[in-house]
Amino acid sequence: MFKFSYITPDVYYIASQTFNSNIYIYGKKILIDTGHSSNYAEDIIKHLKSYDIKIEKIVLTHNHPDHSSNVDIFQKEFNAVVCVHEKLAKRYGYLKDKLLILTEGDVLKVNEDLKLQVIFTPGHSRGGICLYDEKNKILFSGDTIFSHGNIGRTDIGGDIHALINSIEKLLKLDIEVLCPGHMDAVKNGNKHVKMSYQFAKQVSSWGM
Repeated sequence: MFKFSYITPDVYYIASQTFNSNIYIYGKKILIDTGHSSNYAEDIIKHLKSYDIKIEKIVLTHNHPDHSSNVDIFQKEFNAVVCVHEKLAKRYGYLKDKLLILTEGDVLKVNEDLKLQVIFTPGHSRGGICLYDEKNKILFSGDTIFSHGNIGRTDIGGDIHALINSIEKLLKLDIEVLCPGHMDAVKNGNKHVKMSYQFAKQVSSWGM
């Protein structure tokens, strides 16, 4: 059974298990990442329906299978629009009018108080994005960075130098709550971003 909690009144958190990423529900309308196991997805769908949560958009922070394998299950169940960075457009083209292509600076809106800005953050993967709620100071970081100074791996088609450049974008944000793709969601997000940046620079110096 999955573990769930509210991080803020508008962010519902389903913690990662086995090969599934963390999953977040934002404003009861936007699902961020989908996990890998179909049984996991089906259990989550039952749970969401029991609370009358109806997902309108599904955002993939990137398309590694632990984050994206269940996208079709969730999409069909809620008839939701799937949102991916433009570098992944061809991969999800079969969704046709249910596909929304994202670019740097785009905004996904639930209402006037709940908006997510798209930040292009390659490095862990070529089509990676983060999502930032400026008003509530919340960052959904996918696998770009994790809590406690950790970073996404770059040895599976990634690029440590691109990752460092991406983290530098995040250093400019005011982040109170960090919601990563794995590990714990945490408060004092700016501190964790800085720790991740220092670690990425250290990894770069190792020639990895």
